[in-house]
Amino acid sequence: MTDNKKQPTISKELINKFFDCAETPIESWIAKCFSMDVKYLFPEHDLKKDILGISCPKGFYDIYLDTERDTSFNEEFLNYESVKQSCSMLWDAVQHVYSAVAKNIVDIKPDIVNYFPIIDNADMSFELKMINTIAIKRDHADKKIMEIQYRLRLLDDIKDDNKDKMIEELLQEQQKQIQIFNSNDLDSIQKMQTECDNCNISHRLYFVIKPSKTRDNLPVFGISCEDA
Repeated sequence: MTDNKKQPTISKELINKFFDCAETPIESWIAKCFSMDVKYLFPEHDLKKDILGISCPKGFYDIYLDTERDTSFNEEFLNYESVKQSCSMLWDAVQHVYSAVAKNIVDIKPDIVNYFPIIDNADMSFELKMINTIAIKRDHADKKIMEIQYRLRLLDDIKDDNKDKMIEELLQEQQKQIQIFNSNDLDSIQKMQTECDNCNISHRLYFVIKPSKTRDNLPVFGISCEDA
C-alpha cells in the first residue's frame, strides 16, 4: 500500500542552508567553552546567524543553534515531523561543520582535536567533551592488527600468483599498525583519561525554536510537512 502522505523535499540549497546555520554558532560556542576571544580564534567570524524556517500545525517557526538556552522551548514541538526533520539535519550539520571549524584553529589550540560535540537529546543541546583519542587510536590499531592476522591465515590456503605480493603488503600494514599501537602506550592513555575526567565544560550549544517573524525562509529553504 502506497503512502500518499507528502514527504519533505531536500534540495542542494537546503543542505547549504544547514551548514550556514551551524558555522557561526559553533565558532561562538568553541570560543565560549575555552574563554577565548572569538575574533582571535576565527578572524572572519560573522555575527550574523542564519536560521531555518519550517511550517508546522502551530504555524511558522525558526529553528537555529545558539549558545543561549531557549527557556520557552516546548517539548510538544518534537511531535511534529517538520521539527524532527530539521533538528535531525542540524545535528548532522554540527557533526560535519564542527570538524571543519576545529581544523582552522589547530595551530592556535592544538588540543582541540581531542574535543567533540556530543548530543544530549533530553536537553536538546550539544556538550563539548574531551575524548581519549589515544585510547581510540590504540584500540583501532589493535583491531586492524587482528584483522590483518586473520587475512594472513586465510592466504595460507590460497593459490594465487599475487599471493606473495599480498602477503608483503599485509605485513607492511601490520608493522605500521604495530607502531601506532606501541606509540599509544597505556601510561599515555591513563594520563589522558585523567585529563578527560577532570575536564568540565559547562557551556552548551542549544537548539532554539521560536515563532517566525517572517516567511522569507519558506518555501525555498524551508521544510513543509503534513504533520498528523
